[in-house]
Amino acid sequence: MAPKTEKELSEESRAAWLKALCAMQLKNYAYVIQLTQGILQKEPNFLAARELLRKAESKTDHPKGPPPGDGSPPSPGTIAPVKPSSPTAGAGLEKFSDDEKSIGN
Repeated sequence: MAPKTEKELSEESRAAWLKALCAMQLKNYAYVIQLTQGILQKEPNFLAARELLRKAESKTDHPKGPPPGDGSPPSPGTIAPVKPSSPTAGAGLEKFSDDEKSIGN
């Protein structure tokens, strides 16, 4: 099937498309995603909607899809140890650990 153009859309889909374009200009990415997903359910060959959907998803804080990587925890060698910024930065931690031990008893 050939890709559809804006002129080939139904009235309902064209109205949703124009709303999606306006929402994109207003940076209302969640609404753009909602509108374009609805358009693509009815008009899967409308590539401009697919492109706008991807652009809106890339602008959101929580993109859909799996997180990067394979989901396994990082290996111990990939995490750098945290070093205190000054010699006294970690001094209170030892005392806190002793206090914590006495709470459990």
